[in-house]
Amino acid sequence: MDNFNSQSSTDHSNPQVWNFVSAPNLHPMKVTINVNKPGTAPGLLFVAPYTVYEAAMIGQTGALIMDQTGNPVWFRPLASRYMQNTDFRVQMYYGNPVLTMWQGTISGTQTATPNLPAGDPEPGAYFQIINQHYKVIKKLFAKKGFTADVHEFTITKRNTALFTAVK
Repeated sequence: MDNFNSQSSTDHSNPQVWNFVSAPNLHPMKVTINVNKPGTAPGLLFVAPYTVYEAAMIGQTGALIMDQTGNPVWFRPLASRYMQNTDFRVQMYYGNPVLTMWQGTISGTQTATPNLPAGDPEPGAYFQIINQHYKVIKKLFAKKGFTADVHEFTITKRNTALFTAVK
């Protein structure tokens, strides 16, 4: 587990929240998986739950990997309920599988009257690459006054990155 601190943002006695004796500071939301048809693709599920301003957050915000039944495999909470992860997935970097995700604050999650259009990223947002030991090995920020957007971060076959940014 990496050394990210977590702030409790909700009542963790809620039955919709996981509680672990071995990791008492981790409280990811429970997820019910509904399978409508047999033959769904096998593999892990990647989610990054967060809430909008004044909406009830169930559990902690952060990146969550689950098995096909909704049991957590890995969870990294964020330091504040006002931080978000998006575009959370597995990609290849120098021939190794890595986790990638956007991290920052989305406008409209801290106040009802944001200084940017709701849904836009606040300045300071970035994409990160996490290795097989769950350590952040790269943080990529937009430059020249731009801010990394919450959508689309792609590592190319040349081990460079393409992502959208806004100003």
